[in-house]
Amino acid sequence: NPSAVPLVNELVDALDGRGDKRAMALRLAGFSIRSAVERGSGNVLDVHNLLAVMMALGEPQVALDYIERHADTTYGILDWGMVRAPLDPIRCDPRFRAAAKKQAIDDLRAAKLCAPDAEGS
Repeated sequence: NPSAVPLVNELVDALDGRGDKRAMALRLAGFSIRSAVERGSGNVLDVHNLLAVMMALGEPQVALDYIERHADTTYGILDWGMVRAPLDPIRCDPRFRAAAKKQAIDDLRAAKLCAPDAEGS
């Protein structure tokens, strides 16, 4: 996706400490859940990578906001992003757990990381 070249360059700069990490995370959060496959969107990151990058940028609240905003989607990719290890730091957050429940995710990572009641959430 040639339209994503500027985003990738700015992302590399942000991750390398030469750019505004929060601004980049907020920019990523503005993409739709299907933006990676939308021609001309300017994005090449699918949702599970968007979430991981938001975490790498040090913006867990932005990632939580994104998850919460898209928790009702039936697109079927948010769940994949939510079970990946980069989201472990927010996995026990009530907002994350509520979104996992909406997505009907059997979150085995939460069973290991969160309070005993996380398994059923």
